[in-house]
Amino acid sequence: MTLYALRIRGPDISAKCRNIEKSKEKVTPNPQEAVSDFLLAEMRHIAERPSLRELRERLAKRRPISTAIPPAKAVRQERELH
Repeated sequence: MTLYALRIRGPDISAKCRNIEKSKEKVTPNPQEAVSDFLLAEMRHIAERPSLRELRERLAKRRPISTAIPPAKAVRQERELH
């Protein structure tokens, strides 16, 4: 297996990525932009997502809900419809 090193140029990438505001914008490749620009944008997009620890903390704060139909049964029914 060959590993390649790629240098992505940009001002203080890690600090910028941590401070990016949430956006719904999907990052798509633009044939006119450089690969490093695309990868920098993709890194920023990935950095916006919450970490597994953050997701677990959020879920732990939520209260459990009770449902009329058990979740497994609801999923089964939905799969059978499609």
